[in-house]
Amino acid sequence: MARSTRRTFHIPRPTRQQFLKFAFLALGLWFLSHYFLEVWEYMGVRAEEARWQEAVNQGEMRHAALEQRLDQVRGDPNVEKVAREGLGMAKPGEHVVRPLPYDPADVAASADKEIDGRPTWRQWWDRFFTPDDN
Repeated sequence: MARSTRRTFHIPRPTRQQFLKFAFLALGLWFLSHYFLEVWEYMGVRAEEARWQEAVNQGEMRHAALEQRLDQVRGDPNVEKVAREGLGMAKPGEHVVRPLPYDPADVAASADKEIDGRPTWRQWWDRFFTPDDN
């Protein structure tokens, strides 16, 4: 009869003490890993809280600057300046005078025109009281 060349290994059965050591070690590693995961998440939450706090601080600073600007704008001198310059308003009894827009092309074109040597009053007189030839 041929003998089998196959070897069989005998795995010894762990003792109760070995089993408890392994169980406590596995349980300890499990708790330790969960603890580190909680610490990691806590650090992320703290970092996010710091970012939000920075955003709140910037918002509060911007709000304070806008409040200060609003107080400046609401002052009487500024309201009058905006009303006069921006909206073209005037106080009762005042007349608003606005300069005509300056166009350099008009100046160049008028320089090429022939100059009338008559006095200004005479030019106006002729313009209003002389009949047109057209």
